Amino acid sequence: MSRLGFLPYTISIQNEPQHSDNSYPTMQLSVSQEAAVGVALRRLLDNNGFSRVKIIGYDHNWNNAATYPVQLMQQAGAAFTGAAFHCYEGVVSQQLDVSYGTRGYQFDELTSPSSSTIAIPTRRYTSQNVLAHWARIGGAI
Repeated sequence: MSRLGFLPYTISIQNEPQHSDNSYPTMQLSVSQEAAVGVALRRLLDNNGFSRVKIIGYDHNWNNAATYPVQLMQQAGAAFTGAAFHCYEGVVSQQLDVSYGTRGYQFDELTSPSSSTIAIPTRRYTSQNVLAHWARIGGAI
């Protein structure tokens, strides 16, 4: 990939590892499974010229910020840059209440089709609860 001028910046192992739904492709992934995959992936990336690529863990809702991602960082923190969050359950402050040591976190998913009846409320929610929160604490998005 790098020979073609493309180098991924960040990758996630599993979107929503605690979500399972028979109506579309999903998969449960335990903390220990994600930790093992993260360690193996970090080794593969490092050994193949992709040591700058960041790996984020968890990639799920704020409501479990104090459990799954904390355990993941405890088990395999060296493999991960940090944790990523979605806003479908919980509130933004839940991700800020948790310390991952030197690891960071990011907000990476909020979806609403622009033609849907929830598009306007979703945009309002984002501006009032996500963007405004970071502005109040002086953080970056």
